[in-house]
Amino acid sequence: MQLLAASGRLFIGVCFPGIKADVNDLMSNISLCRGFWSNGTRPDTLYDYSVDCLELRHVRRIDLLMPRLADYQGHHFLFGAGDTVLVTVDCTDDTYRLQCRQSGLDYVGYLNSASRNVENIRWSLIINMLGGEFSLQAC
Repeated sequence: MQLLAASGRLFIGVCFPGIKADVNDLMSNISLCRGFWSNGTRPDTLYDYSVDCLELRHVRRIDLLMPRLADYQGHHFLFGAGDTVLVTVDCTDDTYRLQCRQSGLDYVGYLNSASRNVENIRWSLIINMLGGEFSLQAC
């Protein structure tokens, strides 16, 4: 997916199908949701509302990320306007991968499907937009 314009916070990830949004109409706070906010935070996979910061080992090209951190205004440094984000689910390895070539992000995380006694999940792409205007295009 390509972000043509982004002015607020944006969450991109995957979620277990059929799950309903929380009281704030966000799917990103649900325990069976995996992904990242554009500002580098992500929901913890064990606790619904905990947040864990991005670790540098998940950045393939730190030279691409550092200028974004210097200009960080609270909304975007992992992905923003003009970026292309690729989300991949590997059901065999029970993992998801979030990549953004422009920021150097290359994150692989666990879905933890087996620990929830769930088999044959068809994970869905999820996008949450918070406080701003966005324009997205599928690639």
